[in-house]
Amino acid sequence: KRWYDAIIAPSLAGGRNPDSSAEMLRNVLYGGGDHFLSGFAAYLFTHNTQVAILAFSLGFAFAVPSVLIILMNGCMLGALFQVYAAKGLGLELGGWLSIHGTTELFAIAIAGAAGMRIGTSI
Repeated sequence: KRWYDAIIAPSLAGGRNPDSSAEMLRNVLYGGGDHFLSGFAAYLFTHNTQVAILAFSLGFAFAVPSVLIILMNGCMLGALFQVYAAKGLGLELGGWLSIHGTTELFAIAIAGAAGMRIGTSI
């Protein structure tokens, strides 16, 4: 569990960690919490927009900060995926992420690449 806490802060994990039960993790994906989905969607959009802007703007510093931001977000996603996969829910998380993550993660990668391109040409 220490490796997980080193990558994902407990405040961001929302109770999801290697000690979580499969039922709890399944409820996060499929739970009937429709009343907060618009707030969660706004949070995800805001977070991913901030990461994309940071990945682009910090690329001007010789590309190193952009690489670190993209690497850290990839590690967070990988750690979360490992928690779900260990409970047999990897496919479910992958399906859930593919709905919104495909375009958002691609946009972050493009923004980071653009910032790195500018940073390496300086």
